[in-house]
Amino acid sequence: MLLDVEDELCCNGVMAEFGLVHISTGDLLRAEVSAGTEIGNKAKEYMDSGSLVPDELVTAMVTARISREDAKEKGWLLDGYPRSLEQAESLERINLRPDIYIVLDVPDEILIDRCIGRRLDPVTGKIYHLKNFPPETEEIRARLITRSDDTKEKVKSRLETFKNNAEAISSTYMDALKKIDGSRPKQVVFEEITSFLLQVQKAKDKVSLLRKSVLEGDVFSSLGQDNWRGIPTRLNNVPHSREIRKYFYDDVLYATQRAMADGKTHLKVEINIPELNPEMDVYRIGTLMELVRVLALSFAEDGKRVKVCVQGSMGEGALAGMPLQLAGTRKILEFMDWGKYGALGTFISIGSIGPKEVETQDDVFILVAPQNAVGNCIIDDLEAMTNAAGSRPVVIINPRLKVNFPYNSKRFLSNKQYFILYGLLG
Repeated sequence: MLLDVEDELCCNGVMAEFGLVHISTGDLLRAEVSAGTEIGNKAKEYMDSGSLVPDELVTAMVTARISREDAKEKGWLLDGYPRSLEQAESLERINLRPDIYIVLDVPDEILIDRCIGRRLDPVTGKIYHLKNFPPETEEIRARLITRSDDTKEKVKSRLETFKNNAEAISSTYMDALKKIDGSRPKQVVFEEITSFLLQVQKAKDKVSLLRKSVLEGDVFSSLGQDNWRGIPTRLNNVPHSREIRKYFYDDVLYATQRAMADGKTHLKVEINIPELNPEMDVYRIGTLMELVRVLALSFAEDGKRVKVCVQGSMGEGALAGMPLQLAGTRKILEFMDWGKYGALGTFISIGSIGPKEVETQDDVFILVAPQNAVGNCIIDDLEAMTNAAGSRPVVIINPRLKVNFPYNSKRFLSNKQYFILYGLLG
């Protein structure tokens, strides 16, 4: 996403390098104005006065363009949008979020010079700059026109409006923000953008390959290759082969993805196969970690930053400690095989349960089997962390939080709605 600079070379170069669809709000608006549509006529009034076009008009055009097949298949480069917090929030509401938010930082005087020096070729639609990017021939120069919104007064007005909105927009995309010095020569700026995007693409490719290898069993423990002929009928008293476990993992993964796509942010995942049931002799914490790994890699493949959280020691004195079933879990996560591509430490991090663990760059939180212990309750930390996460998804896997031990009755009543929210009562 590129904002308010002389970016013709950058946009064209990035599109050519990565095959992206360039979506310029300016181009969309001018096309509507040129066509004399109802939206175009309304937009022209604002553009001629140097004001920003209302959010509802711009958002409608942008979302319609992004929804086309070419943008879905190739990805998109959104230029000049969003320019207000309301526009950014409108994209958030429909789950349209950029992988990268690039801001080219340029001093005011350079920006003004670049804008008032721009010229439009009405024949090709190409943008030139009289000094920095002159037309190729005198024939082209002769037909160039100045856009109605590129006068010095209107540029200054737009710049002030932009500054008022920039900080709020940047806070929305803080986890995806990349600032680049845009005052340097265009080729230098383009090369830095390209280098950065290649790094991001490489990291995402690694996560994608890692997830594929995990789902195909390449990094699972060697368990033998039993031929799988359907799901066995006895699912409650025997351990399962790798192929059967993968079936369950995929089932959990797809259900979780669908719930998140539907806008759910408070998710409880319960899977009760013998290896994940603490009441069974075949219970294995490693199986739970396999499931966590599949979920985390799936979200990371989509460009999300995932924090996997395991509760730490609770209580004091004789009551200090943590549930036996979780003992050593964090170390298992740290040392388990995440594949040769190293997703852990890039898109995936490990933390504890509590509000202090919620950081700006985190997109999704996976909470591993949070449990109450005798004399200690994890609920307060769990509730505080959920509140700190805000609208970001919190996925609780196999919680054991039923109120089955002495618990302050007033505190329970105040938390009742929270318990119901996650479906933790019963």
